[in-house]
Amino acid sequence: MPASDSTTMTGARALYETLRACGVTHVFGLDSPEALYAEMDRAEMRPITVRDERAGAIMADAYARVSGRPGVCTAIRGPGATNLITGLAEAWASSIPVVAVVNDVSTAVVGRNPIQEVDHLALFRPITKWAVRLDRPQRVSELTARAFVLATSGRPGPTLVSCPDDVLAAEGATGAGLRLGARRYPHLRAAPDPAAVHEAVLILGDAARPAIVAGGGVLSAGAWDELRGVAELLDAPVATTPLGKGAIDESHPLAAGVMSAYTGGELGRGRVANDAIREADVVLLVGTKTGNVATSNWTIPDPSSRTVHIDVDVAEIGRNYRSLGVVGDAKLGLAALAAGLRAAGPRPVTGRRADLARALDEWRSRIRPLAESSARPIRPERVVAEMSRFVDDDTIVCADASYSSLWAVDRLTLRRPGRRLVSARGFGGIGWALPAGIGAKLAASDKRVLCLTGDGAFGYVFQELETAARYGLGLVVVVLNNSTFAYQKHAERLHYGRSFETDLLDVDYAALARVLRCEGIRVSDPDQLAPALGAAIASGRPTVVDVVIDPEAFPPITAFDQLRVGAPIPVAH
Repeated sequence: MPASDSTTMTGARALYETLRACGVTHVFGLDSPEALYAEMDRAEMRPITVRDERAGAIMADAYARVSGRPGVCTAIRGPGATNLITGLAEAWASSIPVVAVVNDVSTAVVGRNPIQEVDHLALFRPITKWAVRLDRPQRVSELTARAFVLATSGRPGPTLVSCPDDVLAAEGATGAGLRLGARRYPHLRAAPDPAAVHEAVLILGDAARPAIVAGGGVLSAGAWDELRGVAELLDAPVATTPLGKGAIDESHPLAAGVMSAYTGGELGRGRVANDAIREADVVLLVGTKTGNVATSNWTIPDPSSRTVHIDVDVAEIGRNYRSLGVVGDAKLGLAALAAGLRAAGPRPVTGRRADLARALDEWRSRIRPLAESSARPIRPERVVAEMSRFVDDDTIVCADASYSSLWAVDRLTLRRPGRRLVSARGFGGIGWALPAGIGAKLAASDKRVLCLTGDGAFGYVFQELETAARYGLGLVVVVLNNSTFAYQKHAERLHYGRSFETDLLDVDYAALARVLRCEGIRVSDPDQLAPALGAAIASGRPTVVDVVIDPEAFPPITAFDQLRVGAPIPVAH
């Protein structure tokens, strides 16, 4: 029952009541802070116990991406807290609201070398929007609620609440002091300056060949309808960044694909997207950080082209491109821009849709032999093509960093907009897809969840299969098993003419899955891919589909095209 205004309570109770008020229903981590777990009503708030705190942070991240609500992860102080860093760094780089609640040493022993003491605030400030140490029970609710508001407002991102044992144990908080934080994101939307919007309308209206780059900010703002509206008014091709995939229906005649240095090679749809942006005279950037991967090392858009940049974070505008800045929420900014473009009158019809269709047809012709290949070991393009048959409009795909996410962002076609591909393309740490799949499945238990990971990445987190089995989560994990750290191998071969210590043993991950109380299917024949995936989905149980793939295959990374002709590039060291 909610506390009355006159109720006196401990800091731990105030913390729990504040989490409830912020709509928290799932908490990912281990049983710490213990005082918080002691207060939890399991009918209202479900603790998800993980095998590694890093996985808990990743689960909370994916839960937030899929649910539209802030994710929450927990950890014991010191070594438990440090395990959160990689997961929270991805949330920071991908602008995802995650609130980390960690236990801390009592205030009376700070600086006296108590076991597991570490300065949590100094540790987490570089990868959080805000980090705070609770100082007394009367302020627990105020500071925790603020952590939720900051995580979900402006550019979303993680926050940290460090909870000393004595502050949680002490009485002094009251019902009257409880605060309401934020239950969804974006929590507060900032509208753009009308004068900036007017200037943007003039620039875009005068463009002969406008194009649009849509980043993850479009998805966070839920602005896909507004994006489509502006694209159609301008007759402008839309390329998404890897984190922006899903911002537009990818079967739309103006959808060019995912632009990046990692999808722009000879066999990539991203090559079409890159060309569409490269050829534009004016580029509208929406909700993107314009990092080196998406922009192919800041060459696409061309630095000399005119750009208009809509972003909720003023720090991103002008960081890498000289732009007219429109500071504000992507949904509100695009809606205002559309209104201005309509008022300016219709634009002449161009042949850009036909040009884009021809380019995409040519790409499909190039990729078809690989997507239909019967080769053994199996081509990854064939794996993703078979997976695509099981990706309907409600399916959520969780892709690991490195090659797995690159195959997914370039080869999967998402026909309904929204954040339905969840990938670690912000910070880029591997060992992500399986915990992300668990978080996604808990956020949307009625949805099909497919994970795509490499064997190198899977080796980081396979123990979380036991977590999936323990909670009865029917997700499917496709392991691209090439017995090597393939990106590292190919990058070394490119730069040095040979690879070093990258090969792994041939491990049967299907057998490992069965040891961890899950189902497992090993596939070495490409014609068995579809039956295996169908059986895995039909089982309703956590299932690993371990696919033996060609160790020489690599995604359409632009620089790696040179490996096809055996011309390594010497680099300075």
